[in-house]
Amino acid sequence: MKSLPYVTEYVNTAFEREKSNWDYVFLRPVLIFFYFFLRVFIFPFKFFFHRRPYGFEARCIDGLLAFGMKYFATNEAVEMMVRHVQIEPLLYRHILSTQSGNHTPPSPLRKFNGIDGDFNMDDLREMVINNLTIGHDELSYEMLERFDKNDFLENLDELRRKIPEDHGLFRKGILEATQTSSRQWIG
Repeated sequence: MKSLPYVTEYVNTAFEREKSNWDYVFLRPVLIFFYFFLRVFIFPFKFFFHRRPYGFEARCIDGLLAFGMKYFATNEAVEMMVRHVQIEPLLYRHILSTQSGNHTPPSPLRKFNGIDGDFNMDDLREMVINNLTIGHDELSYEMLERFDKNDFLENLDELRRKIPEDHGLFRKGILEATQTSSRQWIG
């Protein structure tokens, strides 16, 4: 991995350390190879038999992610994931902050879903119940729906002067669960 000029020094340092981890050197190539062949063989079956979601896929994805985070992930890997999940909607909020008529109040029933949602990460169960992964993936679609290019260009100077919200204000209880239970094997 190369040092990236547009990310923080913390992220570049984490990426540099990752190159020496055993999972990066030995496990990741095997998983990528396996995943490629799995996709090649499974995709045709999925295309014919599973065109629409059954409804349990999101819970399975988040359940597996939560299990891996709690028992196998390093603290640094979980912190990077939490930072990503919390910073991305803040950046979208910042970009949309100067646009007229695009603010919808956060809904308490839609935690981790929607740009204006609640992204306090208190525990892993909450992550599974509220479909964190799917909700996070849908943020970019919501951004595209709400974004107005002309408004953005008109208010670009104002946007450059403003500072985005601080992700440090969000709760990160998931980190405590990882620190107490994880074997710290996979980064």
